[in-house]
Amino acid sequence: MSRQPNTTESTRNHERYVAPPVDIYETRDGLVVLADLPGVAQEALDVRVDNNVLTIRGHARHAVPGDVTYREYELVNFFRQFELQ
Repeated sequence: MSRQPNTTESTRNHERYVAPPVDIYETRDGLVVLADLPGVAQEALDVRVDNNVLTIRGHARHAVPGDVTYREYELVNFFRQFELQ
């Protein structure tokens, strides 16, 4: 009997990510990236370029102060990468 290997990495955080819609266009000064990231504050946004790969990562948080009594939806985190040429 053949046994399938365990492909789950137990040390990795299992956060849920969504790929945000993005518009990218070129100007004389460089590239402009517009991404729709609802619930992501500027300090919770990470944009970087490593090895010609643009990575956008945003952690969404509800902005309303106080304790939640009832919530119909949860905000999700965002992650998207683009290879730059």
